[in-house]
Parts: sequence; C-alpha cells; structure tokens
Amino acid sequence: MDGIRKRCSKCRDFKLLKYFYKQKSKKSGLASACKECTKVIVTNYYYNNKEKFKVRNKINYDKNTESRLEWYEDYKANNKEKLSERYKRYHYLRKYKISREEIRKIAEFFGMKCGICLSEFRELGKGKPWMTVDHNHETGEIRGIICNRCNVGIGLFLENPIFMRNAALYIESGGNFIQYKENLI
Repeated sequence: MDGIRKRCSKCRDFKLLKYFYKQKSKKSGLASACKECTKVIVTNYYYNNKEKFKVRNKINYDKNTESRLEWYEDYKANNKEKLSERYKRYHYLRKYKISREEIRKIAEFFGMKCGICLSEFRELGKGKPWMTVDHNHETGEIRGIICNRCNVGIGLFLENPIFMRNAALYIESGGNFIQYKENLI
C-alpha cells in the first residue's frame, strides 16, 4: 500500500495515498483532491466568503455561550496543573522573551542558587524559595535568576542600589546610629 498512487483531480499529479485526506463518502475512502490542493481550495473559499463565515461564527458563538462557559469551567477544574504549567511556560516567553529551559540553564550555571542570598532553588513555582526572572523595569533587560524573596526586596528598594547599600549599612551598624550615620552613602 506504500507505493500505491492516486491522481489528484485538481493538479492532475499522481501522488501516494498518504497525500490525500480520508473521505468516507468516496468509494476509495479518499478525497479526490490531494491535501495540497484541498488546502488551496478551502483557503480560497474562506477568503471569498469571509462575511458569511463571520456571521455564521457569531451566531454559533452567541448560541453556545452558556455551554461553552460551562465546558471551560469544567475544563479548568479538571486541568489545573496542565493550565498552570501552560501559563508559566508562556508567561516567561511573553513577558521576558525567554523560555523555561533557558531560565533553568541560567540557574544551573549559578549552581541552582540565588545570586543574592545563595539559597538553593526548588522547581519553578514549587515550594520556596523559587526562581524568579530578575529584570530591569526600565529596559526590560534580564539581570539574572534570583529567589522570589530577593526579587521582592529589590522591588521594595525601588531597584535603587544606594537604598540597598544604606539598608546593609543600617543592619551592619547593629543599632549604633552614630556609626550608621557616618557611613551613609
């Protein structure tokens, strides 16, 4: 059956049977036009009848809104993990233009540890501390992969290195306000 060929009714070429769609209503069980020609026919038909499709789709959309919403709610309830994984995968690509695999490679380069507090990472989004893409909010440029706590800390200090250095001096002063005030940046 591998070498059996059929002639396409449109392009008139002889092609292997795998290049024809199945069609039960035909005696041979295959469409008369090859897949390539069928795609051209269907595409042309769609573009020549766009308004007709829009009206039909709108009617079906409006008619089935309630059942579609029920189906989606049911789907969400039964596929939480799958949807969560999909969201995470596309979230990084959409927001940072970086895949989860690239994030993992960067984290592995740093020994699966946060670049600030050196705590070990767990899987993305599973347990704490988890990996977070740290980026410059003005340029969008990725600075690295750090833990969520450190990322929140940087955000709370408004990404200002002077504020962060002063905070470190404050903690290091151990309550000695004179020493702290003398060393302020």
